[in-house]
Amino acid sequence: MISERDQSKMDDFLPSQDKKLYRKKKILSLKLRGKKNWEISEKLGYSLSTIEKDLHEIRRFFGGLIN
Repeated sequence: MISERDQSKMDDFLPSQDKKLYRKKKILSLKLRGKKNWEISEKLGYSLSTIEKDLHEIRRFFGGLIN
């Protein structure tokens, strides 16, 4: 099985928009499981500010339904 960190490295082979969508899906999945922003950051290997920016965009998309 491929770790999430290794999967993040494999994202380099995806087109730019696909990478962003994939990352946001992973962030949303972890957030819905109750993970804290810093935990998501560590697990996926992205900066905390990237996670927070993506969560802001996810919340805007869903009309603020995601905490």
